[in-house]
Amino acid sequence: MDKIKIIQDLIDQVQNLPKDYDERKLNAFEKDAKMIIGNIFGIDSPHLKNLEEALTYFNQSGALSLMTDSRNDIGNDWNNLKNDLLDICNTMKKELELFHKE
Repeated sequence: MDKIKIIQDLIDQVQNLPKDYDERKLNAFEKDAKMIIGNIFGIDSPHLKNLEEALTYFNQSGALSLMTDSRNDIGNDWNNLKNDLLDICNTMKKELELFHKE
């Protein structure tokens, strides 16, 4: 399968994440993304590091929002995470388009 298509599938997966936080769908995306990034770019890829940093930040800020029962904050954190995930996926796609011709 074409690597750009595989990354596009990840982009589609992020775009189809629900409006409200969904732990199950986020976990499914995380597993897929880690597997794909590791196989396409390698386990030492900065893309994998960026993904892990975005997820860690969300988990920390989201947990704090839940502990303080701040629904607006968790919604903002969720939207920020989805934007970060899209940025990471779009960067991977662009890298493949520019530098990894098959």
